[in-house]
Amino acid sequence: FSIIVISTIFLFYDKLGVISIAIGVLAGGFGQIAFQLPQFFSLGYSFKLDFGFRDPYFRQVLSRWVPVLITSSIFSINTLVANRFATGLDTLSPTAMHLAIIFWNLPFGVFSASVTTVLYPQMGRQAAEKNHPGLADTLSYGLRILFVLLIPSALFLCFFSKEVVAVIYQDGVEVTTAATLVTSKVLIWYSIGLFSVG
Repeated sequence: FSIIVISTIFLFYDKLGVISIAIGVLAGGFGQIAFQLPQFFSLGYSFKLDFGFRDPYFRQVLSRWVPVLITSSIFSINTLVANRFATGLDTLSPTAMHLAIIFWNLPFGVFSASVTTVLYPQMGRQAAEKNHPGLADTLSYGLRILFVLLIPSALFLCFFSKEVVAVIYQDGVEVTTAATLVTSKVLIWYSIGLFSVG
């Protein structure tokens, strides 16, 4: 996905501007699907619609998926509410929140999403087997990894927030020095909660 998005920006940005990013995201999404299709079909799956919602396996998956969905939605809902409040403040606030979230999402997405993607299936198996000591060990292991990866990331973003924002976004026109300072302050506060959200 990322390779296609970045390539599309490099190839078409001069002609299409910001539209090249949208095209890249769309092409990257289709690329992800196409990449998985051979294995999808080799495992015997098809695109035939099945509305057997009473199937016990479907209900079992759904019952395990709902708690994950709820917990992973909390931060997104919180961000939407915060953005709504930010629109009532000065004109820099919504932009500052948007930019701060972008920087905050880098360590969160790379480290937290990677660790949870690997550990959730293992924890699910251990819970299904009622292996509570193993589940506790896996959870403890995941928290230690997140601590080691996210705390230094949060500290870096706290201490170098102005520099990071200025180097990436400040071009003197779209993002001014004032916007950089506001964004860096928002980024500091978001960074303090990086490990907790992870």
